[in-house]
Amino acid sequence: MKAIFQINGFVLVLAAALTIVSCQHKPNPSEKKLEKMMGPVDDEFLMRYGDGDKFALHAYERALAKAHEMNKSSANRVSGNWVVQGPGNLGGRINSIAVHPTNPNIQYLGFSKGGIYRTTDNGAKWLPIFDDKMHLNIGDIEIDPSNPSIVYAGTGDPNIGGYPSIGDGVYKSTNGGNTWANIGLLEARIISEIHVSTQNSNTIYAGAMGLPFVKTSDRGLYKSTNGGTSWSKILFVNDSTGITDIAVDPTNDQIVYAASWNRIRNNKKSIVSGPDAFIYKTVNGGVSWTKMTNGLPLGDFSRIAIDISFSNPNVLYTSYISASNLNISHVLKTTNGGQQWTELKVGDDGLDPSVTGGFGWYFGKIIVNPTNPNDLFVLGVDLWRSKDGGITWAIATPEWWQYTVHADKHDLVFDKNGKIHLATDGGAYSSSDDCSTWIDTENIPTNQIYRVAFNPHQPDNYYGGLQDNGTTGGNAGIIDNWDRIYGGDGFQAIFDPTNPDILYAETQNGGLVYSNDGGDSFIDFIDGINNQEPRNWDMPFVQSAFNPKLMVTGTDRLYINKNAPEGLWEISSGILTDPNSNYLRKNISTISISPLDEQSILVGTSDARVWITKDLGNSFENISSGLPDRYISSVSFSPTNPDRIYVGLSGYRDNDDSPLIYMSDDIGKTWKSIGLGLPNLAINKVLVLPPVNDIVQDHVFVGTDSGVYYLDELTKKWSKVGDNMISIPVYDLCYNPVRNELVAGTFGRSILSFDLAQIGYQVATDDQASIRIDIVNTVVSEDLKFHVSNAVQSTFRVLNSEGKLVRSGKVNNETILNLSDCLSGIYYLSIYQKGKLVTTSKFIKIY
Repeated sequence: MKAIFQINGFVLVLAAALTIVSCQHKPNPSEKKLEKMMGPVDDEFLMRYGDGDKFALHAYERALAKAHEMNKSSANRVSGNWVVQGPGNLGGRINSIAVHPTNPNIQYLGFSKGGIYRTTDNGAKWLPIFDDKMHLNIGDIEIDPSNPSIVYAGTGDPNIGGYPSIGDGVYKSTNGGNTWANIGLLEARIISEIHVSTQNSNTIYAGAMGLPFVKTSDRGLYKSTNGGTSWSKILFVNDSTGITDIAVDPTNDQIVYAASWNRIRNNKKSIVSGPDAFIYKTVNGGVSWTKMTNGLPLGDFSRIAIDISFSNPNVLYTSYISASNLNISHVLKTTNGGQQWTELKVGDDGLDPSVTGGFGWYFGKIIVNPTNPNDLFVLGVDLWRSKDGGITWAIATPEWWQYTVHADKHDLVFDKNGKIHLATDGGAYSSSDDCSTWIDTENIPTNQIYRVAFNPHQPDNYYGGLQDNGTTGGNAGIIDNWDRIYGGDGFQAIFDPTNPDILYAETQNGGLVYSNDGGDSFIDFIDGINNQEPRNWDMPFVQSAFNPKLMVTGTDRLYINKNAPEGLWEISSGILTDPNSNYLRKNISTISISPLDEQSILVGTSDARVWITKDLGNSFENISSGLPDRYISSVSFSPTNPDRIYVGLSGYRDNDDSPLIYMSDDIGKTWKSIGLGLPNLAINKVLVLPPVNDIVQDHVFVGTDSGVYYLDELTKKWSKVGDNMISIPVYDLCYNPVRNELVAGTFGRSILSFDLAQIGYQVATDDQASIRIDIVNTVVSEDLKFHVSNAVQSTFRVLNSEGKLVRSGKVNNETILNLSDCLSGIYYLSIYQKGKLVTTSKFIKIY
């Protein structure tokens, strides 16, 4: 096995430390990003959201609307507040930056999945100003240059790399972002750019890519002459081609340039280039258009970027992305308003064509300094600059793998003082010294979290695997100073409950590693797994509650390691996916080990199969019959009933409102829906907690595409959890038994925690607060002895470090528990009176 070393921090100065992203060699933007952006991550979202060639938009919108209404109604919520734990410093993906034209202390950031934030003090404090909206995918923000109190926001992600990152049109604020009103273009779905005339505030142009999943006429360039009250489509290329970039003459708003792009993305195809990539020009406000040539390249191309010089509107620059390798193939300049274009050097002594890393469709900006027509920027994986009109080029930010400035640049603006503001996949940055140095200008918790984890050795910290930001941990007390524990795209972290030095991390497509020195270095943990077998982008990775050395993962087969971390992975099943299904990708998507029987394992697949083994992988039973034909997103055992299991599903289908959560009380022989009253949203995670009294059997929580919901077993009613979680996807949940908290990994607002005492789970009343627990021996090998004051009507429960129940019963004045059959590790003894939690103490079991 090969040792992979990682420095905990952000500035990597040793060559050996440069392996943290690729896990094998110095990271190459083209190699790493092409894999991540072109293939599996897209397919992961496509698998989750539907198996047909069309996205079930109406079903998705109906479910999202119901969730949004539930969030607004106190009758459909259980009250309480979520606490933002972080991280703040690692940054989320920003598509757009807008700076007030006369007061640069006022700035706006548009996040790909986190809404809009505003600062009025030059970044000292940022506040969300769009959180009451249903669609929080922001493509562009534009300030009216004549009246800066008017701000426009275009929804939908114009980079079209996720699914479904659509929007619901254009929003307008007349009070600097305090309130917003939708002003149309709902069906346009992805607004790529908005431009407000410098001469007439009522004249607005909006480029639209349309609904990317299907061919649609709701694409093109739209215009309003009444401040957005109504819109007219003034340019339409065809039903598979939208407008990705526009440039408007600052001295004459009738002169407009528009770049078109062929783009379709669904389960059957991904079109990122085509024969309709052109630049169009109008000199009469869109009444007529000319398809520009005069030196521009011809043929199939991917995304085109264009910008106009504010100080000399006859000067424009454009960049073309090659259809063959998705790198930059052409950069061109005109000095006469497009009458003739001149080719600038790409390659050799010119601009490096791989600036876009082999996935140029993900980038759409070329920027001209508004005060200098020869000062030019190309945005890609890194930021490149030419100060001589495109003759020579130099990188303008530290290389992305240094993490000084995050990879993938999406917007750049100058303020009135010449300060440069930059938007990236990992937050916003600025430079006041002509790109010599850059500072991170925001610490906004808008990360996209795939997985969360509980560390029994540091229960006050919260851990997560982040899109494009690796594995990290921390809490609200250090929200702006979380360390990156491991690189790549982060997924499941696991902590050995018996040894604080042993921890595991995961990257995309099942890149498993472990550390035996507390995270100072990492070693590959994949020996025995066939790397040719299909893997989920978020390959499931779980640890037994009975034995921390027993770990399970899966490709399209189940693998078990019985002596982790030193042992080998062994194949424990045949192929568990359906060879006859029509799903795009087939793999194991979720795994659960029973907390009551160490031999029992549940397995779910991306193509709608659920399996159970009751003998640790020696035999398997298909228990899918009775479940809808959907992606299996989560499987879970009951912590109290060995025959009870739960299954969560994902996917949207028009004219099919099958519930997406099911329960079985006979290990899958029969199933019943428990989704009545729950918005018919994709279920991303099912978390089942043990009871707090003798009436309620299980407490079921689900993370969905719009927040977290809780099933009250007494009323059989689903309720939204908390008063302050916005309409944001939640992909993972875990339970912190020490703090009695629900921990949520959101895909756009980082990690949140919720004190379950707020909903009556494990809440002590005032008359119970005086009860005290005294553990005689806090380190035990066999017998645990404890005393409880006022033991009348008291019960106890012993949970392991994962929150799984291992003992329960009535409390005597002195209680003795034999724990000889329990594995070594950290445990929690909780005392209840009349079903309510009174107190909890920790002890350690040793061999």
